Amino acid sequence: RGARAVIWWWALALVLVLCGLAAGAYWALKVTYLDAFPRQFRNAVAAGRLTRPLGNNAIEIYRYEKSRHPESPALAPAAAVIKERVLPQGEKAFQALSRGEEKGTDWAEVETIYGFLSAEYPGETDHEARLAFARGQRAFRLGKDEEAIANFKAALGREQRWALALHAIGKVYAREGSASADESLALRYFDEAGRVDPAFPWGFRDTAEYFASKGNNAAAELYLRKAVAADPQQPSNLRRLGDLCQQSMKLGEARRFYEKSLWYETDPEEAERTRERIRAIKGAPPAPAPPGAL
Repeated sequence: RGARAVIWWWALALVLVLCGLAAGAYWALKVTYLDAFPRQFRNAVAAGRLTRPLGNNAIEIYRYEKSRHPESPALAPAAAVIKERVLPQGEKAFQALSRGEEKGTDWAEVETIYGFLSAEYPGETDHEARLAFARGQRAFRLGKDEEAIANFKAALGREQRWALALHAIGKVYAREGSASADESLALRYFDEAGRVDPAFPWGFRDTAEYFASKGNNAAAELYLRKAVAADPQQPSNLRRLGDLCQQSMKLGEARRFYEKSLWYETDPEEAERTRERIRAIKGAPPAPAPPGAL
């Protein structure tokens, strides 16, 4: 009987050891694999790695986890975190483009942002329109004009009467040396952009530049005035209108447009170049004080 009790105790001890080993293995597995997604994801978000570097950003970590565990309850809150962080970044790119300040925009990154948003929130069609536009803008920069036009038109198909997309198509048709170049189509799309959004100045501005390139300064000035009327606080358009007025010897108007541009100019170097233009004009009356000035 004593030997049997010893055997039972040893068996019980062995079971407890095996249970302990199994529990340890489970927690080791959980820490190493099961918790890897939330830990890596949190680290990427905390470090601001939302779309880059490649292979180690929040969007790619999310996509990899979704491919392995598509039913994971961690995915929905993770997607919401990404959306909260990247949506303002994407909208900022389009706001800069609307102001004519998009030179530093990385459209491949914007494409990544709206590619994610379109996939995770398919009911929000504005994401699909912006994805198509970002693809078109990237293609345009690469000189792939047919691809650019197709994507810009796809953007219009999802968000009709979008001045940015209409203007973008016009810019492709206006590109000299392009196989897609068509001046009449360019002017038509520029005009349509201004028609659908009276506060959008860039169709008028590019129409003005077209006429200026043809030596028709009167028509160029007319369209620059439309651009300034659409957005009276756009300094580059005010400055360009000043240039055209100066060429036409309308020195008083030229000086006033230059001075008005300084009210809204944020680039110190550009502001100094404008002051040099003003100093070069002799005897013209100054512009009135900006609204609200003492």
